[in-house]
Amino acid sequence: MWTCWIGEAAWLAVADTAPEDAESLRPVAARLRFLTLSEAFRGDPGDSAGLWRDGSGDPAVDLGMVFGSDAADLVVQRCRRARWEWHRCLDAYQSHVLLAAATPAEIECEIDALVFRYQGRQATRPRRTATGLPLVTRWSVIDDAREPLTADDQALLDNVLDRHLLPRMRLGRVVRAAAYPAGDPGRCRPAVTRAARWSRRWAGVLPLLGAAGALVLAGCGQFHAAAITAAASYTTLGALVVVFGRIWATAWLLRLPAAGTVGLFALLTLHFDWWRNPAGSWWAPAALTTASIGYLVGEARNHGVAAVTSIGRALAVAGVGAAHAFLVAVIGLVAVAPALVESGRELRESWQHWPASTGLAILGLGTAWCLAVGVFAQILWDDRPITAPLAHLRWHR
Repeated sequence: MWTCWIGEAAWLAVADTAPEDAESLRPVAARLRFLTLSEAFRGDPGDSAGLWRDGSGDPAVDLGMVFGSDAADLVVQRCRRARWEWHRCLDAYQSHVLLAAATPAEIECEIDALVFRYQGRQATRPRRTATGLPLVTRWSVIDDAREPLTADDQALLDNVLDRHLLPRMRLGRVVRAAAYPAGDPGRCRPAVTRAARWSRRWAGVLPLLGAAGALVLAGCGQFHAAAITAAASYTTLGALVVVFGRIWATAWLLRLPAAGTVGLFALLTLHFDWWRNPAGSWWAPAALTTASIGYLVGEARNHGVAAVTSIGRALAVAGVGAAHAFLVAVIGLVAVAPALVESGRELRESWQHWPASTGLAILGLGTAWCLAVGVFAQILWDDRPITAPLAHLRWHR
């Protein structure tokens, strides 16, 4: 408990000092205060029981007496305020002398600690890293590690996703955050809460199965069936986005298919010889894909990602973008193009008689084209990264 008092004293000393004198020390005090106050909410219930013990053996009672008798709510409130203060420092880390000198890995470690808990028991490790479930600042999480996110937790997680995790292309962290439930457990029966946890975690398998089915059908030459399966996959994804909301939708990088659809419209305006006489080479798709990956690597580096790490993350985003581009190309070229382009009847009949290799060559070129347009269209998104949520307005101060 004495570490909490030191953290509070350090923060009060900085907060009561003139801004020009305390500017360099403000991130230090904010970080110390947040880490000490959030430690009890960060580990397993067994970890918390060992951290907040002063002889009574009850972690809830001990922690609740940090700032006075029966002051548990005060601990939670101060922890939340401390987290927002440290979050504001990380939002402007390039403006602080001490934070600007940190390496990309160190900044990302602090971002993880802001919104994630420890992964299991890590007491034997020299350095504990926050790679577990999202951090929940609810009093009952000390006894039940699976408590859902509060409104405050959800608001801060949404900010961190938008400003840190998505621009740095940390898709693993984004998926982990999106799969965790939010809400008030007191308003739901335990069975409903468990069902919500399960459905939020596994519902994303349905669109993935549809995308895999579309790819298999296209490989077998069943192009119309592949287009129907791809459309069903997006229909399922849209329904799930409506059910689970904004944070769950961020993991799907929906700006990529939106921009890829614009590329499809441009593709349909080209002369029809490109699909009537497809070149027997993969140079064009390879060049478009390489250019897309190179652009993503540059974007990741400019957002503060380490050199080697940026390549892996760019490849992961490119993989997600290629999957979206393939589905868009299948739907557009097989189902939509015959009704709009010149010689549409010929194109419709060709999809029925083309061998699988010819159809896949055309879909491969269309996929690479939609991927490239989807990636490079980032410059049209109001200076926001291509991984940003598919939204234009935010209601923040």
